[in-house]
Amino acid sequence: MRHVRSLVVVLAPIAALAICGMASTVETPQVIIHDVAVVDTRTGKLLEGRDVVMAGDRIISVESSKTVLSNKGITLIDGHGKFLIPGLWDMEVHLSWTTGSALPLLVANGVTDVRDMGSKLDEIEDWRTQIAAGLLVGPYILRVGPMLNGKSFNQYQMVVGLPEQARGVVRTLKFIGMDGLSLERRVNRDSYFALLEEAKREQIQLAGT
Repeated sequence: MRHVRSLVVVLAPIAALAICGMASTVETPQVIIHDVAVVDTRTGKLLEGRDVVMAGDRIISVESSKTVLSNKGITLIDGHGKFLIPGLWDMEVHLSWTTGSALPLLVANGVTDVRDMGSKLDEIEDWRTQIAAGLLVGPYILRVGPMLNGKSFNQYQMVVGLPEQARGVVRTLKFIGMDGLSLERRVNRDSYFALLEEAKREQIQLAGT
């Protein structure tokens, strides 16, 4: 079964309706997208006439369309003439710069997951909480905390210092629950390799320029 946030219904070439934010462990179907065309992104083929059956926040089946009777407790969405594609990822956003107003716009354009590569951490945590609670429309956010650099050029960057200090930065960010680390290009050579080694030791992903 795939998580429901990984699918969007394309309504027009540049517009999409994302289905996300539901939470349930019940396996009884609650939503059925009927007679929709599913885009197989691995083969490029268009699989027409499919029913996508969901329970809570899970897709429980994708099957050939059949006559669906409207039952109490089941929401039936007419997918005829529409397309279903995997939700899109944006792997580098800075949401504190774009502000929270960008969150519903990302979803409206089919972006269901983002990796924030450096923002104000308490803002990111607040948005994640509201999105998870269904109080705010927005994508799932992976967070990396501050951008790690040898010199700070904005309020979202952090100077890593000497190699041992850099190792401590990695351990601290891992301890407070970051999903990854963002590394900028002004870090000196010794601290750069210390960051790489410590990230590998702590088993936390590191990406950057």
